[in-house]
Amino acid sequence: MREPLRFTFYALRFIFPITTKNMAISLENKIVLVTGASSGFGADAARLFAREGCIVVLAARRMDRLTALAEEIRAAGGEALPLPLDVAEQSQIEDLVQTVLDAYGRIDILFNNAGFGRLDWLERLDPERDINAQLDVNLRGLIQVTRAVLPHMLARRAGHIINVSSVAGMIAAPLYSIYAATKYGVRAFTDALRREVAPFGVQVSGIYPGPAFTEFGKHSGDNAVKSDLKLPNWISMSSEYVARRAVSLAKRPRRTLVIPWWFRPLVSFDYHFPSLVDWLLKVAFVRRFHKVETAPREAPCGHAVGQAPFRGCFARSPTKRRNMRISRLTKLSESLRASNLDALALNPSPSLTYLTSLHFHISERPVVVIFTADHAPVIILPELEMLKVTGLPYEIKAFPYPENPAEWEGVFRRAVQSLGLDGRRIGVEPRAMRLLEFRHIQAGAPEADFPDASDAVSRLRVRKDPDEIAAMRKAVKAAQSALEATIPFIKIGMTEKEIAGELVVQLLRHGSQSEMPFAPIVSG
Repeated sequence: MREPLRFTFYALRFIFPITTKNMAISLENKIVLVTGASSGFGADAARLFAREGCIVVLAARRMDRLTALAEEIRAAGGEALPLPLDVAEQSQIEDLVQTVLDAYGRIDILFNNAGFGRLDWLERLDPERDINAQLDVNLRGLIQVTRAVLPHMLARRAGHIINVSSVAGMIAAPLYSIYAATKYGVRAFTDALRREVAPFGVQVSGIYPGPAFTEFGKHSGDNAVKSDLKLPNWISMSSEYVARRAVSLAKRPRRTLVIPWWFRPLVSFDYHFPSLVDWLLKVAFVRRFHKVETAPREAPCGHAVGQAPFRGCFARSPTKRRNMRISRLTKLSESLRASNLDALALNPSPSLTYLTSLHFHISERPVVVIFTADHAPVIILPELEMLKVTGLPYEIKAFPYPENPAEWEGVFRRAVQSLGLDGRRIGVEPRAMRLLEFRHIQAGAPEADFPDASDAVSRLRVRKDPDEIAAMRKAVKAAQSALEATIPFIKIGMTEKEIAGELVVQLLRHGSQSEMPFAPIVSG
C-alpha cells in the first residue's frame, strides 16, 4: 500500500515542483516602469506597486496628471519619478529608458499598460486617427518600449515584463476590429517573447482584463455606438481590482492572467464552439447596433448595407423578415382599424414602405399622406410608386416646411383644414411631434437650447455629464407636461420598438371651438 502512495507523491512533486519560483517574491526596492500611468490600470497599479515598497517610474503623455500622482505617492511614503512619454515616438522611448538607467541603474519590472481603443464599424474608422493611431500606441509602442528595456534585463539575467492586453485579444467582437487586432498582436508578441527570453532569466507575462471602469470609453469616438456600448455595472470591474491582480502577478509570475475568472471558460468556449460564439456575438452586437447608418453599398452577400433592417451579411433570411413584417403589420393594422383613423401624417421615410402593405388589413377608406417639402422629390417618388402598385386608395398633399419650428403647428392646422379633416382622427408620426415639443421646451425651459428633446438627451448620454442630464430630464418633463396640457395625445396598441419601421402612431382630434384645437381621445 505504501509503494503506490509514495509513487503518487513523487509523481505529483515532479509535475508540481515546490520551489521558490512558486512562492511570493518581495517587491521591496524594485524599480518599476509603468507606461500609461496617468489613469486607469496604470495609475492604480503605480499606487499599489509603491505601497509594496517599489520605486515607481510614471510614464505617460499627460504630465500634469503624472505630477499629481507622484505627489500622492510621495505623500504616502513612497518614491515616484514622473517622466513624459508618447510610446508612438521612438526617440522619447530611448530618452526615457536612459534617464531611468542613469537615475537607478536598472529596471526590474516593465508594466506595459499604455493603450486606447476606438470602436465602430470598420468602414467608419478614420485611417489615421483611428486605425494607425491604435496600431502605433497599442502594438508598435508596446513592442518598442519592450525592445528598449530588454537588453538591460538580459544583461542582468533578471527582470519581469508584464504586458496588458485585453479579453478582446482572445475573443474578438464586432466593433472591436482594430482594437482586437492590436490586442491579439500583444498576445502573440507576449507568448513569443516569453519563449525567446525564458532561458536568460527574464520572465514575460500577459494580463487579459475584461470590461472595467476606466477612461477607455472616452477615447472610443463620438458616435451613436459609443453610448450604447455601456455594459451593466455587474459585468465591469474596478480598475483597482485589475491593478491588485497585476501586482499579485508581479509577486508570483506566471504566463497568463485572465480577469475576471469567468472569462477563461468563455475563451475555451470560443475555441471549441466558434460557430455558436459567432451567432451570440451577432445577436449581441450586429443586430443591437444595426441602427447605425453607413454609406449604402453592396455587401458580398448581396444585401444593401445601411438600408436593410439588419446590417450586411448578418441580415435575417428573407422568409424570416417577411414573416416578422407581416406579424408587425397585422398588429399595427388592428390598432389602426380599432382607432378609426381618417389620415396619416408622415415624413417620407423607409417606414412608408412598410405601411404600403397595410392594404390587406385596413378598411378601404381613403388614406391621406402628408409630406413635408424639405425632402427632395427623388426620395418621395419611389415610395409613391409602391403606393400605386399596392392599389391602396390615397391622396398626396405637400406642404411647406418652415425653418422656424414654432410655425410647424400653423402648417399642420392649415393642412388639416385644406384636406377637410376638421374633427376627424389623424395619426401623426413622432418626428413631426418633436417640432411641437421643441416649441414648448423653449417656452418652459429656455436654458435647454436643443433642436429637440430626443437628440439632446442622446448627446448628453454620450457626454455622461450627470448635472446636464438631470437638467435636461427636468426640462423635458416640463415640456411634456406643457405639451399634454395643450395638445394631448396617446399612443395606440404597441410600443415604439414593436411597430414596423419604428413608427409610433399618435392620435389627435381637432376641436374647432377650442383655442388650441386638439383634444385627447380614448383608443378602443
